Formats: sequence, C-alpha cells, structure tokens
Amino acid sequence: MAIFEWFGLARNKSYDRGIRAYDEGRFDEAIEAFEACCAESRDAATLRLAKFYVSECYAQLGQAALRGQSFEQVVRYVERALILHPKYPDLHYTHAFALRKLGRPGDALAAVHRALEINPNYAKAVLLQGLIWYEGGRTEDGLARMSHATELDSSLKNGIWEQAQICHQAGDSAGAAALFESVTSTETEDSLNHARLGDAAMRQGQFQSAVAEYRKAISIRPNYADLRCKLGIGLIELGKFNEAIEHLRCALEINAKYADALYYAASASLALGNSNDAEDFLSRLDEVSPRYPGASELRVRLAA
Repeated sequence: MAIFEWFGLARNKSYDRGIRAYDEGRFDEAIEAFEACCAESRDAATLRLAKFYVSECYAQLGQAALRGQSFEQVVRYVERALILHPKYPDLHYTHAFALRKLGRPGDALAAVHRALEINPNYAKAVLLQGLIWYEGGRTEDGLARMSHATELDSSLKNGIWEQAQICHQAGDSAGAAALFESVTSTETEDSLNHARLGDAAMRQGQFQSAVAEYRKAISIRPNYADLRCKLGIGLIELGKFNEAIEHLRCALEINAKYADALYYAASASLALGNSNDAEDFLSRLDEVSPRYPGASELRVRLAA
C-alpha cells in the first residue's frame, strides 16, 4: 500500500474535495464530500479511507463540542463515529468522558471499559476509570487505579496531579476530582494540534516536516499508538526503516491488534531484507484484518 492509500491523496473529485475541507476544518462539508465518494467509488481502499475520514470528521466535531462543553453534542457526534470505527479506543474514551459529565457514570464506565478492552494500557482511560470509581465512593480503588495510570504514562504525574493529591488528603474530594479530570487536558490538545499538522504535511509529501510534527506530538503524549504509527510511516518515506520499525513496535506494544502498524512494520522489515520479521508481522496482520488492503502484494514480494 502506497503512502497515499493511508493518508489519502488524489482518488476522485469528491474524495479530494473532502480532504481539502478536512484540512481547512470544514468538517460538515468534508462529511458530505466523503459520503458522496462512498456512493460513487467501488475501490475498496478508497471506500475504507473515505469511511475513516467520515468517522474522523465526526470525532473532530466531537472534540470541538467537548471544548465548548456541549456534552450532549459530543455524545451524538462520537456515537456516529463509533458506528464506522468501533475499535478506536480514543473514541470510546471521549464517549466515556462526555457521559460522565452528563451524570451517567454507569454508561461512562461501560464506554471506558470498551476503550480498555481494545487497549489495556491506555493511560487516560485508566485514569478516567479510576476517577469514576473515586467519585462513586470506591475511593481507594479509584486512587490506586489513577496511580496506575501515571505508571503507564509518567507525564500524567504533573503539577496538577500533585495538587489533586493535596486536595484529597485535605478531605476535599470534589476539588480533587476536578483536578484529576484536568490532568491530561492541555497536553492532549497540544499533541493533537501537532498531529494534525503532521497529517497535512504527509498529504503534501513534506515528509521531513511531518516527521518533525509527529516527534513533537510524541514528546507530549508518548503512549499514543496512532502517533507512533504515523511517525513510523513518515520515517519509511524518508528511508529510515530501522527507526520506523522501532516506533511501529512501540505502537504494537500499546495496541497489539493495530492493523496499520502491523502492515507498515512488515513493509519496513521487507525493505531491510528481514523476511522472518516481515512474515511474522504479516501473519499477525492476517489474524487481525484478513483482507487488509495491500497485504497480498507484500506477500508476493516476500515470496519473490
């Protein structure tokens, strides 16, 4: 699978219109264009990407609603995104966050559980699960769970975390909960901004710039499988196959069933002549996504 098949370059007019609207933040227009593409195209890879971007547009609208604290809108947008991509832990996390804010802790716990089923080491989801327990009266369990989140991602153990601990020890559980909630907010937003700049650079073929943006994003949030995978893809385009595999392996440590990371790890291994590693990654990919676009072409190259 070429790089354009992951980030999405010229395919058809509706698809290109959708990409332009997406890059400019006009997500409602982008949804309309990508849905038109789905109605027009019969190419499997194009359909897969168009559906991905429809889901991503709803996710972005959900994030905008989250920033505006319109939590009912967040739930509506994210639920639409989840119809198309039910295996994205970030979507389940955002769903859980909004449901908790709406006073629906049971539904929020179910949503965060789904995120952790997909990625058990998802630190933000672990922290949110602990926070819901904490607010629901399982104080010690909640504190232990949130503390585990900081072990999974040391950047969570910041000044806000320390302030939350002080509030808890002073008996101010409501103040502590508010601080625990805000532990991740600023860092996550900054990381997402760098990731979007990286995505735009990738689509324009500016791989050095893309890699630089992904590195910035990862320096803020090192345990995001998507960021590790995207950085790996950018490094492949620069011919830095060994480093690419390192980051793709990191992505797979975070989410062992990440099909995109498995595919690109196989591709990079094949480029280095490591046929055993390529075969291993492809075998794992077959288990996760038997019809992954481009996998059959890699197998032909591997057999040659």
